[in-house]
Amino acid sequence: MTAAAGTATRFGSVNAGLADVNGDGALDLYVCNNRTDDIRDRGQVDIQRVNGKLVIPPVFKDRLSIDDKGHFLEYGEPDVLYLNNGKVIHARFLDRWNVSG
Repeated sequence: MTAAAGTATRFGSVNAGLADVNGDGALDLYVCNNRTDDIRDRGQVDIQRVNGKLVIPPVFKDRLSIDDKGHFLEYGEPDVLYLNNGKVIHARFLDRWNVSG
């Protein structure tokens, strides 16, 4: 049913909310995603120190960051807003926006 509804993803979805976002009378779906794998599962990430500052490798620039205290932060997959096509039977959600921030 997930694939038929247009909401199947490879993400680790952790929460969802329903609201009529576009005002057409049909409930739209907002899905909060996490990752299906954890950076700790990779064993090692090559962090470098450049001019006294810790630097994340380019391959992980959209996944990891380091805060001012030197703590590593790992971002989840982007959240997604699905707009409902408005049909009661055979409803289908259309992936309209990957939401970041």
